[in-house]
This record gives sequence, structure tokens and C-alpha cells, in this order.
Amino acid sequence: MSEKKYNIPKRTTIGKQSDENPGMMVPNMNYLKFFPDAELPDKYTRTNRSRCIHIGTYIVISKIIKQYKLDEIIERIICRDSGLFLDLTAYSIIIENNAGQYYPEYAYNHPLFTKSMIIYSDAKVSKFE
Repeated sequence: MSEKKYNIPKRTTIGKQSDENPGMMVPNMNYLKFFPDAELPDKYTRTNRSRCIHIGTYIVISKIIKQYKLDEIIERIICRDSGLFLDLTAYSIIIENNAGQYYPEYAYNHPLFTKSMIIYSDAKVSKFE
């Protein structure tokens, strides 16, 4: 039996190219297998949204906000994070609760008033002043 005189490469993917920044990569589970000492960032921003967004109550609340110009009034009063304030208000009305730890789950499934519909963590919501 003759011995092979060439190499057969063994390849596996360790991530995929980032859509937002082509110079960056989004690692997968193989990445940590091959680079176990690598430190991945603790902060993970979930930008993916649910494929089924519940918009019914958002439309009603949004119409009320626009009709009474509540967004402008709140922007003048609290200046920053007015979108988050409106989101928390809508969250309290829709869920009929104000428990901050469930806000990220709500934000994943509902349209938001924050710019770019950023989903804030429950820690940010709890510290909202």
C-alpha cells in the first residue's frame, strides 16, 4: 500500500463576517474550541428582533403620543432617554406590570420608541432616573 504524498486540509469555520463591519467577525462555538483563552466581550447587544412583532397596541399608543405631542413634551422635560421613557410607559400599560426584569423580553417582541429600537438591559431599565 502506497503512502499519500500530499496533505488533505481539515477546515472548519470559527465565525462569520459581520454585516455591520466587514473588517470584524462574529465568532461561533468553534472559535472558543480553537481559541479557549480568547476573551469575548461581556456586553452582548442583542440587535436581532423577533420575527413576529406585536404592533397593535404600539399603533394605538403611538397615535395618542403624536396626537397630544407627548414625545415633544417628554423630550423637553427629561432631555435624554425620552424614547426609553415612552417605551417603559407603553410596557407598563401593555403588560400591566412595572417589573423591569421582563422589559428586554417585551422589547424583543414589540416596536420601540427609542432611536434605532435599541433593546436596553433590565439593569439599565432598573437604574433609569
